[in-house]
Amino acid sequence: MLKRLSRWELSTHNAMIDKLRQQREATGLWLSETIARQADRKQSEAAALIAVISAAINYLIMLEDFCPEYVGAPLNKNEGWEQIADCRR
Repeated sequence: MLKRLSRWELSTHNAMIDKLRQQREATGLWLSETIARQADRKQSEAAALIAVISAAINYLIMLEDFCPEYVGAPLNKNEGWEQIADCRR
C-alpha cells in the first residue's frame, strides 16, 4: 500500500500532496541538522547524503515489483533489505 501511495504522490499535485511534501522537508531538515551536529559536519553535507540515500531507497522500493533482485540483493525478501542495511557485508 505504501508503494501505491508513493507512486500516487510522484504523479499527483494537490493540497494534500503539498502538505505531505512540506512535512517530509521539515523532517529532512531536522534530520540533516541533527546528523551534521553529531558528525561535526556542515548541514549541507548531511543534507546531500540524506537526499541521495532516501532517493536510492525509494527507487529500490519502487523497483521491487518489477525487478526482484538488484546487485545481488533480493528486493522481494527481507534478507535482501537486511543485506542493504548492513553495509559491512
